[in-house]
Amino acid sequence: MLSIIDLRMEQKLYSLRKKVEKAMILVSVNTKGGMCQVSLTSNRRTICLTKEINTLRRANLAVFKILAKGFLLLLLKPIPFYQNKI
Repeated sequence: MLSIIDLRMEQKLYSLRKKVEKAMILVSVNTKGGMCQVSLTSNRRTICLTKEINTLRRANLAVFKILAKGFLLLLLKPIPFYQNKI
C-alpha cells in the first residue's frame, strides 16, 4: 500500500518528466552533395529545413543558421506554412 507521501512523490516525478519531455528537441543534420538537411523534432512535431551550401567553406556556419531558424520556427510559428522555407 502506498502512503500519501509516496503518492505525492510519484505525482511530482510525473510532472517533472512531462516538463522534461516538452523541453527535449531532437536535432539531426545531414550534409550530402552540397545540401544541408536539418530535421528538428519537438513533441512529435517535426520540421525539416534544407539549404544548398558550399560544404568546403563555412559549412558549420550554415548549419548553425539553419538550426537557429528551425528553433524559432518550432517555438513561434505553425509548421505546415513554414515547411522548407528558409
